Amino acid sequence: MSPSELDLRQTLHHDAERIDATGDFALAAIGLERRRARRRTTIAAAAAVTALAVATPMIWSNLRTGTTPAPATSSTAPVSPSPSPSPSATATGSPTSEEPTPAPTLDADAPPSATSRPSFTAVAGAPDVSNVHGTTVHDLVRHREVTLEVAADSQLGGVNGLFADGSVLGSVLAAGDWDVVVWDGATGAVRARLAAGTVLTFDSAHTRATYIDGAERLHVIRADGTVVATAPRPGLLAVGIIGDVVYVNDIRSERQQGYTWNLRTEALEPFDGRFGPAHAGSGLVVFLPAPDAGSGTCFRLLDARADLAVRWTACGDFYPTAFSPSGELLVGGLGIDGGSPYDLWVMRSSDGARVLHVDANRTGLMLTGSAVDDRDQALTVVAQNADLEEGLVRCPLDGSACTVVGKPERLDTTTASGISPPAWQVLR
Repeated sequence: MSPSELDLRQTLHHDAERIDATGDFALAAIGLERRRARRRTTIAAAAAVTALAVATPMIWSNLRTGTTPAPATSSTAPVSPSPSPSPSATATGSPTSEEPTPAPTLDADAPPSATSRPSFTAVAGAPDVSNVHGTTVHDLVRHREVTLEVAADSQLGGVNGLFADGSVLGSVLAAGDWDVVVWDGATGAVRARLAAGTVLTFDSAHTRATYIDGAERLHVIRADGTVVATAPRPGLLAVGIIGDVVYVNDIRSERQQGYTWNLRTEALEPFDGRFGPAHAGSGLVVFLPAPDAGSGTCFRLLDARADLAVRWTACGDFYPTAFSPSGELLVGGLGIDGGSPYDLWVMRSSDGARVLHVDANRTGLMLTGSAVDDRDQALTVVAQNADLEEGLVRCPLDGSACTVVGKPERLDTTTASGISPPAWQVLR
């Protein structure tokens, strides 16, 4: 399945205001192809040069309408499985019988502590997060760089991330298909080439990753490319892994349907709503209840170590798409459709406070990917201007001035595929 086909598959699954784009690591698919399409539309409408965005997708559609957030209630009670599981699912959970302690409901659109406005003017330093420049991976964890082996008749679609052993996972466009590839992190040689598909997500320890193949079948793989598990049925997209549980969403369901997939028992347990990113180290999972659950435009932060108890609920237009490496921070934005590709926010997972707003509306930079550095307390973003130049910008979380740490370079629009390979990518 090509990225555009997977994107279309999900787009048609929901109405125009409820498009679901799951998987922060769905790199060559989903959000990116949609951004390229939007750029092409802008060219046709405004007769101006705009961008073909190719980088790690940062903004998901949040499955919510643009209405004013309605009052919501929440509690620390566990989020319970759907009362009527589908025939293919096995449900074992049950609601708590004790009176729950109310969990706080927060304003997800509250003013941030600081605001940064990135531009391509202030150049200083080098990236402090692992990144990809062209086909060269700069692994700052292992202090090495390697150029990936890409055949002359192929092009790099993107790099999704690094496994714990340094192996590189990404995609290559060859003969019209997006193949999932694992490269050796030391030599750049191809270590494994899997069937055409789309990479979705890593676990927090980066020992396993998930991808969906052309038949919409979800697989879990190790760093050597070995498939260690395959979902019981097609149509499931993974958004996170914690321990032996994969958090997935069903793109074939007519309703917003999430599942937990137990890798040991192979059981699927349904939930009324959709899961967001998960962080194994902290045990936290983002969950978006189905609209008929009375949640309005709210999402919940769940504790997987406490039977998915609700830590807090946040209501508003903000929706998180990724955790920081420590799990202490959430990064996200508005939904792609109806939202803005020029805004990113950083939120604390402990209390839901919004730490930073990266506002590129004035400078016109399109923010196509990001990574938070917990140690240095900064957000590094892939930014792209209307001249098809793509660079890296680092914005401290305290709101001090952003600086360019990856020189802007013009994207190549002359490829035979018609898709520009990314100039820069940031890795988590």
